[in-house]
Amino acid sequence: MAPAASAPHTLENGIPYSVKLTIDHDWIKPFNDNGVRLIMAKVFKDAAGNETFNVVASAQDVTGDMTARWEDNYQICGSTDTFKSGQVISGISGLLDIGFQQTYVLNDWSNYFIQNDTAVPKTSFGFKNGVIASAVVQLNIDGQFSPIYMSPYKFPPGKATLRPLPKVVFWFQADLESSTMITMDVSNSITVDLSQSTTAALTYDKKGQWQQVPGS
Repeated sequence: MAPAASAPHTLENGIPYSVKLTIDHDWIKPFNDNGVRLIMAKVFKDAAGNETFNVVASAQDVTGDMTARWEDNYQICGSTDTFKSGQVISGISGLLDIGFQQTYVLNDWSNYFIQNDTAVPKTSFGFKNGVIASAVVQLNIDGQFSPIYMSPYKFPPGKATLRPLPKVVFWFQADLESSTMITMDVSNSITVDLSQSTTAALTYDKKGQWQQVPGS
């Protein structure tokens, strides 16, 4: 990886979010005995307007009561690596903090910076590259920045818009760790929309069915 440098609310930097999860006791031992973990991914909207997720934001061992926490504080960098499902994002450098309506400018691998950019939509940020590069985005999850998104292909020189949504996806899966690049081919998942609230509560019952607690 090369260095590079109340009422409905909009997604804003620094907003804390949390989702409480209650897992039926019957699942805890078989999940842990077989290396099955609780997986969370952050949803983005791509250039075509499709909702997508492609990196494991977190992977946790299963307990009866769990909480996922994050804040909408982001970091970004350019990368010479190419997206490959199953590979772990590692060794990234040149990360810079970025906020909405800002653009990461990558003129070359030794010249990169953040600039304000009102041309970018209010809940998005830009990636403007003078060299062929992938974009890697990190999120503050439980007090630590972790990769949550990698562009699905290397961008040719130009400008792209990256839009994280106030949505996360949860599911259970074995042999996955945080920062792993993935496809959206997951089973028995639940998507949580936090556009109306910063908190939610979920249950996973004895039958293996997800439910969002009403009013959460």
